[in-house]
Amino acid sequence: MIRGAVWTLVVLTLLNFVNYVDRYVLSAVLEPLKQDPAFLTVSNARFGFLQTAFMVVYMVASLPAGVLGRRVPRKYLVAAGAVIWSVATVASGLARSYGELAQARALTGFGEAGYAAVAPAILSDLFSRRWRARVLGLFYLATPVGSALGYVVGGAVASRWGWRPAFFVAGGPGLVFAIAALFTVEPVRGAQDDAPVGARVPLAIALRKLARADYWQVTLGTALMTFSVGGLAFWMPTYLQEVRRMDLAAANFLFGGLTVVAGIVGTVTGSLLGDAWRKRDPAAYVKLSAWGLLAAAPFACAIPFVGGLPACFALTFVAELLVFVNTGPLNAALIDSAPPEVREVAVGLYILVLHTLGDAISPTLLGWLADALRPAAGRDLAESIAVAATALPLIGGGLILVGLGRRAGRQIAAAG
Repeated sequence: MIRGAVWTLVVLTLLNFVNYVDRYVLSAVLEPLKQDPAFLTVSNARFGFLQTAFMVVYMVASLPAGVLGRRVPRKYLVAAGAVIWSVATVASGLARSYGELAQARALTGFGEAGYAAVAPAILSDLFSRRWRARVLGLFYLATPVGSALGYVVGGAVASRWGWRPAFFVAGGPGLVFAIAALFTVEPVRGAQDDAPVGARVPLAIALRKLARADYWQVTLGTALMTFSVGGLAFWMPTYLQEVRRMDLAAANFLFGGLTVVAGIVGTVTGSLLGDAWRKRDPAAYVKLSAWGLLAAAPFACAIPFVGGLPACFALTFVAELLVFVNTGPLNAALIDSAPPEVREVAVGLYILVLHTLGDAISPTLLGWLADALRPAAGRDLAESIAVAATALPLIGGGLILVGLGRRAGRQIAAAG
């Protein structure tokens, strides 16, 4: 069983890695895409909407996928989702118009929903609570690494062969790992909690079980963080090219490489600190995440206003490092806040709310903000203000989690 659990963790993590490559290759090729004759008249807001279209479908499909995950073996949903998102990524490179590209990106979100809604629940059923933050930290380590590879590979391929082949290269590996997913372990629900889960819980009852303040505060705090991270991830390569005057390959390589290092260091550090702190304080996961987000905000705000690329990249690194500290702890807090019999529904609903208020809207809103300010402020200042605006949701998310940590601490003290 241990070997099967490790194999499943490896396959799901590699799929998550490819998942984020496919998701962020669009951002890497945005500048050459703008120069394509078929896309010359498309505004920043409409380019931002390409990410929004992906996210809207992804988040809407996630809750039904979570419900379906209680009815069929979850590994089949993982495999099917990987096939769909990989084919849709390849189709993005074949798009002849803005409408076709928007449809392909939306289909990518549909495929990712089937995978993302069930994978964390599978891992929570394979590994004990003692290992949960570290296992989920490793799983979500694919977020910065996969995103960064999307920038690096997308930028390198696009600078040499054009933007279309970048989607072809990004879409292929998911088909291979989809086959591997068919040979993963399908654990008993709740196997690592107090007792295995028996009969399915009706959806209405499942939703009532999730009507808990801690579940919703974790979800809302994470959604605000996701708004900032999603907006910054989508627009930062374009900002570096248009405002900092970097070439396409260098901008994506440096931003991607920085994201990899910050993501690995931040995620590993946060997972280890969260598990160590939780031995003394059951509310440690949310407290660590809260202070990480609040500490990241001033660095994010200052990124576009410092002189020189070294200082710009240094502030970006610190901001991302502090944000990624919450990866393992915050996802472990989410799993802990949901009863095991409704975790697939909990994750699906979490994804729906997370992206509705987060990165489903931030690329479009930040693009709209840059477009609105451009006539009065000029392109460079307008895009700089849009980047700096990502600091505000970090503060909001941090304050929500601070409130949850304090409330949990009072409840623990009263019970003890």
